[in-house]
Amino acid sequence: MCFGAIKMSVEVHKFTWHDGIADIQIEATYSPQKFGVMSHLEIRSIHPENAALPITETGYRSHFFHQDSMDFTKNDIVTFIRDWLKIEAQSRHWKKRVIAGGQGELF
Repeated sequence: MCFGAIKMSVEVHKFTWHDGIADIQIEATYSPQKFGVMSHLEIRSIHPENAALPITETGYRSHFFHQDSMDFTKNDIVTFIRDWLKIEAQSRHWKKRVIAGGQGELF
């Protein structure tokens, strides 16, 4: 069964984000036409591997959205993710995590 040739353009971006304690290297993969209908953004921490981020405890986040809702240029993807991390890093949960990570846990 042939569905025809669909050209999938995938962009991979790597950047460093500081979590309040240490630098985390992040890889973001953006597929503007996943399954021909949706756009897909995958975010993962690659060093340290699987490090928690304010948007995911596991170090991996998959996010689908309608193609028309976001129009990214290459730099906008990284800016969008950095802004998302910055907003979520203001949560009580993340601030508590940073304080605990900086002091170490006694128990």
